[in-house]
Amino acid sequence: MAVRTVGGTVISLPSLGAGGKPLRDAADIIAQAARQISSRYSRRIPASVRVKVSGDGKTAVITAGGPAAPQAYTFEGRNSGAPIAHPVYGHGPRSEWTWRNQIPVRPFMKQAVDSTIDQAADVWGSEVIDEWARRAGFR
Repeated sequence: MAVRTVGGTVISLPSLGAGGKPLRDAADIIAQAARQISSRYSRRIPASVRVKVSGDGKTAVITAGGPAAPQAYTFEGRNSGAPIAHPVYGHGPRSEWTWRNQIPVRPFMKQAVDSTIDQAADVWGSEVIDEWARRAGFR
């Protein structure tokens, strides 16, 4: 599973051929936490959090932001924790805009991963083992 924040990939886990459901269930846990954390200071960011699972079930990507919530990128900050600058006065040519760092940085996606990774891994692992056992003939 790849959890991609606006600043880069945070975590990656293989699916071990168990299909997309275990991966989706694990990613949904992290995505729900990201929605809850970002709802403390935004109405638009939580609605922009999405989970996509590849057709082969080997990759899940959690994203936030886009046209409906462009501030998600700025709030998340860089993977290093450094802030991202945003325009304060964006009138006229871009070279003349006034830019300021987003302070405080609010890394909602990183916090979501950090706070739910054990739960997500347990759900993923349990479902993978159950699928493996089912395929091996155990009931």
